[in-house]
Amino acid sequence: IMLTDDRDARRAARETGLMVSGTLGALMNLVRANALSLAEADKFLVTMKRSGYRCPVNSLSELNTG
Repeated sequence: IMLTDDRDARRAARETGLMVSGTLGALMNLVRANALSLAEADKFLVTMKRSGYRCPVNSLSELNTG
């Protein structure tokens, strides 16, 4: 699996058959695996956004579809 938020890198990786995840997907996988609580993951997201990470959501609960 390749972890990247770069659109071009994601496209190239998929074209070669690699599985791809971005930062939000990685955080959600940690929540689903019970390695982090949703609240803990959200704290990471807040810190990342304060450091300049651009993200379409304010909380991972907006993505938590099961």
